[in-house]
Amino acid sequence: MSNSGKPSKSSKNTAPKKTSPARRLRSLKRWSISLVVLAALGAALFFYSQLAAQERDLSVIGNGTPTIVQVMDTGCRLCQQLQRNSKSALRPFNDDVQWRVANIDTVEGLAFARRQGVEHVTLVLFDSRGRRVRVISGVSSSETLSPIFEDLASR
Repeated sequence: MSNSGKPSKSSKNTAPKKTSPARRLRSLKRWSISLVVLAALGAALFFYSQLAAQERDLSVIGNGTPTIVQVMDTGCRLCQQLQRNSKSALRPFNDDVQWRVANIDTVEGLAFARRQGVEHVTLVLFDSRGRRVRVISGVSSSETLSPIFEDLASR
């Protein structure tokens, strides 16, 4: 107590509050769930980045499997539409044709586009030996692309 008769601040109970076992268990469960969710998100992000890296790997052209390379700008809506249509048309041939992306926002993608002499919103088709067999510029429908991809798969 201080000289004024009031309890001093230092005389208050400073012992840590005890938590009940049930409260500690709930807290442990919350932390465990949070860690599992974070781990799942981390794993999903890792696999997505691996898939994106695989999609950008243009070194596979000429490896014995026909390849379609989309030259695109990721911010371009027409490029995004072409990609959706292409992937839809490519589904039946997924095992027979490789899909790759040359993003002109990257040094490698821009260099590829310049070597091929094409702009974005373009598909460049290569046969299994890596010879360029066709260039498709602009947005094409899945119905238009399907027979073209079928022909490529047979090369």
